[in-house]
Amino acid sequence: MDFRLLGCPTAYVDGLLVYSLLHVLLAMFLLLSILTWNLLPARGCIFGDLQLVNGNRTNIGRLEICINNEWGTVCDDGWTHTNAEVICRQLGYSTIGAQYFNEKYFGAVNRSIFLDEVVCLGSEDNILQCNHSTIGSSHNCSRSNGVSVQCFKIDNALCNTESDNQLWSAMSSNGICEAYYKDESYTSICDHLYDPEIDYVYIPHRRLRGSQQVLRRFVLEANAFLSQIPEHCRDLSIKIMCTHYYLPCGSNGTLHVPLPICSNVCSYMSVTVCPDIWSFVVKFLDSNQVELEYRYDEGIKLPVCNNTDEMIDYLNLTSDCCSDGGIKVPQPTKTTTEVINTSTTPVQLSTTIQTTRSTPLIPASGTPSASNQLTSALIPGMISILLLLLVVLAIVLSVACCIKKARSHKQLMNEEFSVKPNPSL
Repeated sequence: MDFRLLGCPTAYVDGLLVYSLLHVLLAMFLLLSILTWNLLPARGCIFGDLQLVNGNRTNIGRLEICINNEWGTVCDDGWTHTNAEVICRQLGYSTIGAQYFNEKYFGAVNRSIFLDEVVCLGSEDNILQCNHSTIGSSHNCSRSNGVSVQCFKIDNALCNTESDNQLWSAMSSNGICEAYYKDESYTSICDHLYDPEIDYVYIPHRRLRGSQQVLRRFVLEANAFLSQIPEHCRDLSIKIMCTHYYLPCGSNGTLHVPLPICSNVCSYMSVTVCPDIWSFVVKFLDSNQVELEYRYDEGIKLPVCNNTDEMIDYLNLTSDCCSDGGIKVPQPTKTTTEVINTSTTPVQLSTTIQTTRSTPLIPASGTPSASNQLTSALIPGMISILLLLLVVLAIVLSVACCIKKARSHKQLMNEEFSVKPNPSL
């Protein structure tokens, strides 16, 4: 369309075209930026980034590394706990308790192996700082030999004993904190208290050679004497024995110091509620129902209520580092008497003060909820749509403004022409 036919000056037409062209270019730039912003994160990754996949939590799974915007695995040849510690440090977890496994625990995957022969000294902040073969080079590692890693968070707020590297070293030297072991073939009296997918328990080496499998066989034999325990004591005795034999040391990917049964809980059960409870257990431990390999083991001795942490005394835990085993101990009742002289007869008012000790809450590590993930995905899309609508609106308004100006200019020219005198008259 030739705007000059409408009476528009050439400069006005040129400016209008340039103005519209700039808006079109701006719209294209914003659209490309929006598409890049939304699509690139889903398609690529940052060089050297790590992720743990196929685990039931974000802190455990098959190790994958990003190389050239592609995820690949890491070979488990020659792997050590030192390597696992570097991985956990890079992922933002504590190096305490870092473990590694063969990939078979988390499923094989059809991905390339990018790293092999990884050797870390322990001070590195990134796996690529460790010695390794050339990235993506030929190797003798099959895809079924990728390494898997488990990392932990540390809870230092549970009690006054801080779980530092020195304490963890003492724990590792004298026992093991690991996931609760459950054999599906038989049910143990402790299976309803611990979940293998959630709970970690500490087994000192002095207790049945530090083996959960051996401890489980002993606890299975304990099922036989449950019927001998008075019914009102049965549930309490199970909770105390399971907490005593399986010392809680973590939950939901968070580790803490091992927690023996609290002294006040032990005394409440063995003195107040069930004074004869230990006699039933002692008879069982001395009976022929218990195999000789367990009968005289130091680790199956009953807890001494004034020294319940005897099996882990090398950790020097503070007195508040203990577990109530899910047993609520009634607090002493305090009664006060107040005399009110509003009449000749004294009136006694009794006030009962009772407090309960709540079970410590252990922070859990987990993944963001589905609603949060959906929100994080929708917000960028909504912003992109709003920006695009604003650009379109700006273009429409600009074009409408230019058309209006052109029409006004034409109308003005027509009016000037109509009032101009006719020379022929």
